[in-house]
Amino acid sequence: MRIILFLLLFLAIPADAQAPASAPGNTIPYHVVRDTVSGAKMPRLTAPRTLAERAVNRQLDSISAELRCVDRMDRYGRKTEHWSDARTTYAADDVLSVFIRFGGFCGGAHPINGVNVSATFDLRTGKQVEFRDLFADYQRDAHAIVRAMFPAQTRPPTG
Repeated sequence: MRIILFLLLFLAIPADAQAPASAPGNTIPYHVVRDTVSGAKMPRLTAPRTLAERAVNRQLDSISAELRCVDRMDRYGRKTEHWSDARTTYAADDVLSVFIRFGGFCGGAHPINGVNVSATFDLRTGKQVEFRDLFADYQRDAHAIVRAMFPAQTRPPTG
């Protein structure tokens, strides 16, 4: 069951969707808001009912606020600019998972060409869940998990 849940976390769902179609009857309502400081779009739980759900929204706000260049101009007077994109990849069964990309020119010799971040939350506790915690025995099942996630890359060569 946990492997199936994990695989569902990687399905791409448009950022403005209210909940994935894969989990009717047990979906989590959310909406997308733009952070007033960074301009990043990030999902937020709609009408959080518990302290744990409010804690998840605070963590999403914190992540969103970080998705920006610290200064508006670099030391040479060039304007800094950034972009970000977040999409909800799973929102059901007391789990909310978000995939975030960030990039831009924040000063320095080279731009940031894309940083990928994933955050998965347990809505019962309000805590962020680590990848390995999604599996009953990650240490034992690591090879099977990787093969399930990347079948083409882990297939033995033919010929």
